[in-house]
This record gives sequence, C-alpha cells and structure tokens, in this order.
Amino acid sequence: MKRLNRIFNLVPTNRFFFGMALLIVLFVLSFFFSQLFYSAVLLSIFYCGLLGYEILRLFGLKKPIRVQRKVAEKISNGDKNPVQLLIQSAYNFPIQLKVIDELPFLLQIRNFSLEFQLNERERLTKTYEIKPLERGDYDFGNVVTIAQTALGLLARKQVHPLAQNTKSYPSFIQLKKYELIAATPQVHAYGIKKVRRIGQATEFEQIKDYVTGDDLKTINWKATAKRSQLMVNQYQEERSQNVYMLIDRGRVMKMPFDGLSLLDYAVNASLVLSSAILRKGDKAGLVSFAKFVDNKVPAERRAIHMQQILENLYNIDNKYQETDFGKLYTYVKTNVRQRSLLMIYTNFETRDGWQRQLKYLKGLAKSHLVVVIFFTNTELDKIAEKKANNLREIYDHAIAEKFAFEKRALAAELRKHGILTILTKPEDLTLNTLNKYLEIKSRGKKKKKKIESLSNPLVKELLLLQEKSKARRQANAFVIEGIQEIELAVQSGYVLEKVLFCDEIFNERELPQAKERISISRAVYQKLAYRDSTEGIIAVAAAKSHGLAELQLPENPLILVAERIEKPGNVGAILRTADAVRADAVILADNLSDLYNPNVIRSSVGCVFSVPVAISSSAEAIEFLTKNKISIFAATLQNANHYDRVDFTQGTAIAVGAESTGLTSIWREAAQQNIIIPMRGKVDSMNVSVAAAILLFEAARQRGF
Repeated sequence: MKRLNRIFNLVPTNRFFFGMALLIVLFVLSFFFSQLFYSAVLLSIFYCGLLGYEILRLFGLKKPIRVQRKVAEKISNGDKNPVQLLIQSAYNFPIQLKVIDELPFLLQIRNFSLEFQLNERERLTKTYEIKPLERGDYDFGNVVTIAQTALGLLARKQVHPLAQNTKSYPSFIQLKKYELIAATPQVHAYGIKKVRRIGQATEFEQIKDYVTGDDLKTINWKATAKRSQLMVNQYQEERSQNVYMLIDRGRVMKMPFDGLSLLDYAVNASLVLSSAILRKGDKAGLVSFAKFVDNKVPAERRAIHMQQILENLYNIDNKYQETDFGKLYTYVKTNVRQRSLLMIYTNFETRDGWQRQLKYLKGLAKSHLVVVIFFTNTELDKIAEKKANNLREIYDHAIAEKFAFEKRALAAELRKHGILTILTKPEDLTLNTLNKYLEIKSRGKKKKKKIESLSNPLVKELLLLQEKSKARRQANAFVIEGIQEIELAVQSGYVLEKVLFCDEIFNERELPQAKERISISRAVYQKLAYRDSTEGIIAVAAAKSHGLAELQLPENPLILVAERIEKPGNVGAILRTADAVRADAVILADNLSDLYNPNVIRSSVGCVFSVPVAISSSAEAIEFLTKNKISIFAATLQNANHYDRVDFTQGTAIAVGAESTGLTSIWREAAQQNIIIPMRGKVDSMNVSVAAAILLFEAARQRGF
C-alpha cells in the first residue's frame, strides 16, 4: 500500500508528454513508411528505460526531501513578517525543486510557490514575507514539494504535514519603531515634536533665571524682588496621570484604507501610545465601545500591564452597529472618577452623525481632558485635489469638498467646547496621536538627574544589561564603557539612549550626544564600571540588526567567517584583527557568544562597532557566499593546502572554527579549498583568534597591504 501511495505521487511533466507525442507521431508515420516502425519500437524501448531510470532515482529513498517551516507564534498586523522554510535533500544528485506552501486563507494569496535548484545533500533556508491585514488566527496548511531530475521527464510529489497556527497581533513592529523616542531630545528626526505643555496642571520643580521664551505667567515676583532680576518657577511633568484610549469599534470604523480598516489603524496607534504613556510614568487604560462597552482595562502601571493591553487590543472586534456614545458616557461617568486624559478614536462622515454625539462629548469634557481623533477621507481628498475637466468631475469635486469642509467644521466646533481634536490621515495616525500626547505632557526642561543610590532601578537595570544576554535581547540595548568605545559606536551610527557620567572624573562639556544624560556619583560609577580604568563614562546604546542582507560588499571582498565561537574574548580579538586588515565583513555563523557582551566590546577595543558584522546560521552564510560568488577557504586539518600557497586575491571568505572542535562538516564540504597553518609543536591547534590573524594578514599581504 505504501509503495502504491508513492506511485500516486508520481507527476508527469511537460517533457514526458512531449516525448510521448513524438513516439505517437513516429508510430503513425510508420503506417506510411514501414522502415520507421523498427526505429519507433527501439525508441519506445529506450524511452521506457529512461522512465524506469527516472522512477528508480526519484523513488529510491523513502523521504528524500525534508522541510521545516519557522514562523513566529505572533505576527505583526499590517507589517511584513518573515517565514522561513528549512529544506534538506537526501538525493545524491542535483534536483530542481518546487515548494508550494499552503498559506492562511486570510492572506488571500493563491498559487504561492518557490522554485530553485537543490544540490546533492544540500541544506538551505528560503525566506519569504507575509503581510497580514487583519487581526486573528492564521492557519498554515501543508507544504508540498515537487522534485525532478535534470532529465525532467517525471517528478515526485511529497506532502509534508506542517499545519500550524499563528496569531496576528496589533503592530508590535511599529511599537518597536516608536519605543523610547517619546522622551528623546532628537525626536524631530522621527517626526515627533517637542513642545511646551498647554494648561496649568504642573508640578513645581525649582526657581530659575528668566530667559526669553519663558511663560510670563510663571514669574515668581517674590524671588524677583529679592534677586533684583526676573525669576520664574520651573515646572516638570506630572506623573501617574490616567490616560484612557477609547476605541470606537462600530460600523464607521470598518472603512478600509490601504488594506487596513480604520479600527486596525486605531488599534496599532493605541499600542504605541500605551507604551509611551507607561514610559512617561503615567497610567494607561483601554476601553472599546459600539452598542456596548467592552475590552475594559483600568488605568494602571503594573509590570504586566502592557501585555494585558496587547491581549485586549488583539480581541477588539469590529461590529456592524451604530455606535452608542451614550453608553460610553455612562461607563466613563461611573467608572473613571479621577480626572483623566481621554483619547477617543472614532470617525464621522456626516454632519448629522457628529451632531448626535456632540452632547456626550461635551459631557465628558466637563470632567476630563478629551481628545477626539477622527480621520480624513483620503480617497475624497484625492478627488478634491484633482482638477475637474468636465461636468461630472465638477460634481464629484464639489461633493468631496463638502465632506472635507464638514470634517474641518466638526474640529472647529469641538475646539469651541474645550475638546482637543486630531484630524488625520490613517497612515499618519500613530505619529499625530503620539505628538498630541507629548504636546499635552511637555513643559519646559526636565529636571537634571543625578543618581547617588546603588539601589536606583536604573543601576539595577544596567547591571542586568551587563551580566545577562537575555536582558540585552529583551531591551534591544547594551552597555558601553570608555570614551574611545563610545565614540567609535557613535561614528558607526549607533544611537546612544543614555550617557551616565561621574562629574568628579569626566567633564560634562565633553559628553557625546545622547537622548539622555545622567550624572552619577563615584560610588555608583564604581559599581557599574566593568573595567579597572576610571574614565568616568558609561553609555547605553540601542542594538543594531546584523543580517546578511545588510552587508554592503565591494568587488572581491575579504570576509572572515567564525563558526561556533564561544568565548567573548576570542570574538573581540577576531574583530580587532579584522579592523586592522580592513576586512570587509565578519560573519559569526551559529554564534555561541553575544556580540554585545561587555567582554567582546572590551577585547575588541570598540572594533565591534567599526567592523561590519553579520550573524546567521552556517547554512544561511554558505548560501549567501555562494550566491555572491565568494570562494570559501576552510581552515582545517583534513586534505588541506598551506595557507601561503593559496590565492586570496579573489572574492574570499576564510572560515575558522572553535579550537576545541574546529569547523563542522558543512563548511568543509562547502569549501572550494581547505587550508592549514603548518605547526612544528606537539599541539595541533592554536587559538582561533591567532589563527584568524595569521590568515587575514596573509590575505591582506596578497592584496597589497
């Protein structure tokens, strides 16, 4: 039965039918030309032999192709998410492979397939991207592979049972994009404005000299009289304020723009805003409403609060109902007793629609600061901006202008009643909402921090970043110590989140640019300092991604591949050597050491920032090098040539492995040549960083170093 099932997986190709057609034509002609009959018979026998040979080759193994699919348990709605297919061939000859992945129905993608050549016993990874446009469950089906030999007469189909489920959550990729920048002095680079606070709900910080631009209302006349010069009160942001995101999930939010509904735009913006609210020290809450109020998350600042908000945003479902603002008003009046900032995401398309809800919005504004967020109709805006050439287009233009005017009239009407508004394009919603929140929060300059306690949460956080790679991955940040290393990081495009300096050791005027500068005591600095030297400066930088695709290589590049290097000191020494010879890149294959480990940064003397580094699996690295026609030279003992007798002037990748195990077989098999450093001692291996240095300098010598 199993053999019968295998036969059913036999797929004739176009070449098979073309060959059969030729034989049929030959037999037909033999009726008229009898001398062709024996030729036709012989060709038929030969053709059947070819088919038998094809079947034996294709069906000689039980499971010749193995496939794994890697997709995250949670994917980001509205963003491109990678899906990996890990494919391995057991055939001992090259094949042409077609891979059909059964994508989730919600993606609405039909006939998706990948076609490529797979060499004998080759393993490779293929990556493609999916872009979900709805939140919810996405069910992947099986993966089907169709393999054929160079003859291409027959193909073998395999069905790989890889059904799996993933969930599309609100855009956490967008969240990472905006995370932390709300508090940065360089926010304008991201389109975020930094402005003074409106209103008078502030906390007193200090008295300072008046400078041009200070609010005249903040002049402290008593202090002015004593000092005989103008003095003003300095205020800092209030904290622990309640901020609620109220999301309309009614019929008006179903309207799609660029594939996403207005509701999904609001959900994605709310996720980013929630993160900014919590980071600014405020409490974030969530409510969705339509015919009824649902997805209620009270305003809090607990450690798990962000996850709770994310789960509730995921569960918000669009309702084909008229929205009842009266129910929202009743809920807020009953449950939100402290004055709060209410960010209401909704939409109004007609004057009658917003006039019916105006009384409820005015009622909310009596007890809370209300911001109504609604959308321009970008399709109608395009019509309004387009020049009308005939009577029909004039009518269309006039109607589009009427709708746009009514939206602007609503914004003006709301402002008359003390209600703030955001009228935005859907694609600009996140940025505009974040700007409005910062506008409400900001006033003047924040109090300069000085940390003196060893128990300060930031001190504990930095110690964790130094000691735990998991903490570095979660925060997407790492610690740099020393002015030379920090300057190299800045020159290489790294963004400094924080700079901590001990003003007893380091002059504040010489500080590099950073989002936040914090003074620390000598005791705190000594607690944080990883090295014995006392330069008095430590920085926290945002990590970069290190994918192979991000490498920018010149013609005939010189690359070092380091496989499975475990000791951070060796990684740092390798990077220092790569910098010395101006290597074009270092690829860490199957890396066992965190690139941002303090020992890597220290032993590389900051070269970890100046040398282009990619981190990948060995299979991905080999595929990348092969695709770019870069020759691989494996440093190994088996069947190897002396390293100084090999030509390194072409595109070169020198692969070295850990001194305890050496390179794995995948690199030895992929290499164009094996190379060896001859040694006369009793030990047959040397430190991997030393071996890398010898090989790199030889390659550099051949290139005219």
